[in-house]
Order: sequence, then structure tokens, then C-alpha cells
Amino acid sequence: MTTVAIHQPAYNPWLGYVHRIALADVFVFLDTVQFEKNSFTNRNRVRIGKNSSGWLTVPVLQKRHTRATLQDLKIAPQKWAPKHLRTLTQNYGKTPHFDSIYPAWEALLSRPHTYLADLCWEMLQMICRTLVIKTKLVRSSALQTAGKKSDLILNIVSGLKADRYISGPQGRNYLKLEAFQYRSIEVVYHDYQHPRYPQSGTEFIPFLGVFDFLCEVHPEERMSILSAGNE
Repeated sequence: MTTVAIHQPAYNPWLGYVHRIALADVFVFLDTVQFEKNSFTNRNRVRIGKNSSGWLTVPVLQKRHTRATLQDLKIAPQKWAPKHLRTLTQNYGKTPHFDSIYPAWEALLSRPHTYLADLCWEMLQMICRTLVIKTKLVRSSALQTAGKKSDLILNIVSGLKADRYISGPQGRNYLKLEAFQYRSIEVVYHDYQHPRYPQSGTEFIPFLGVFDFLCEVHPEERMSILSAGNE
């Protein structure tokens, strides 16, 4: 059985995003759809201080974005990366595994990127290497698959000759299950429950980006804690 998961690009994605990748044989990085303002595509939260959080946002050029796809969405020419790195250093510098995690993130964010999708693609590969996730990663722009919403998902999964699709919970609102059943494709919904893990702050803050998790959790414990959210 071949299992596929699909999701739009995400900057510093949350644990549920990463866990869905780990469950799949193939993960499709959906960069052929339009950018949604105020989504988690170009932003996520990190710990600020002991018991609060704040956003790290990659500024993008939104002019005409409704007529373009994510693979064409450009990063705005602002000095955002040094601010992100400074925020990470100030708030995570004393966490248990910062010294082993930060250099790769620093190297990535210090390199110039024209397109948001390219930045997120490199970040995703880096995260999977860190967690030793062996799932095959594919960009939808390389597949050149037609369709919208449910039809697009079905065509991608069928094109990859998969027989199982892991959907996010919102898939219940738009997937045409009859079409998947007709092609003998099982649809499974990923209702991820955020696990608790040790944090350096005074209160546990869920739903932060994966950088928090990597800095706080020992490498040998990461996958077991990540998987606990699906139990």
C-alpha cells in the first residue's frame, strides 16, 4: 500500500504538519495553489520569554497573488531574516538542544531566497533530515497535475498510483469521497492532537512551530513524542 499526504508550503510548520509527513510514503508539497492571506504558509509562532508567544512572519509581495500560485509568490525585499534569527537566539539560546539545531536554521535563513515556496521547501527537507523522516518529498509543480480542490487532490494521488490518502480534518468539508472510492483510494483523516513535551518556559504553550520542539526535546525522544499526538 502506498500512502500519500498533501499540504501547502509552511514556514516553521507545526507538529501536526510534520507528523502527517512521517505517516506517508510520499508527501506532496502543494505549491500550485494560491496564497491565502493570514494562513500559516509564511508564518508561525515561537516562544517569546517564559510564557508567551509571538509570530515570525516572512513578508511577501501580495500584489496580484490571486492570479499566481505559491511557486511564484516572491518574498518582499525586507531585512526579515536577521530579525528572525535574533528572535530565535534571544528566546531559545539556553534551551537544551539549541546549539545543535540553530546552525542549520541560521545557514538556511542567511541564504537569499526569491520565492517563499523555495524557502519552505528547503526548510522542510532540513526538518525531515533532522528527524530522520524518510518520506519521499515531491513538489506538485513538478507533477503538473490539473484540477481544483477535491479533483486536484484525487488526480495527484491517482497519478502517484497510491491507494491511501491522509487528509487534514478540513478535508471533510470538500473531498468528494465517492470519487476516491471509485478509484479504490482509501481516505483517512488526520485528527492530530498536540502532544505535551518539556519546555523551558513556566507554562506549556502548544501549537508553536517545530523549531521549539527541536530545541527542547532530546533527539532520541522526538519521534515517540511526535507520534503521541495521533494516539
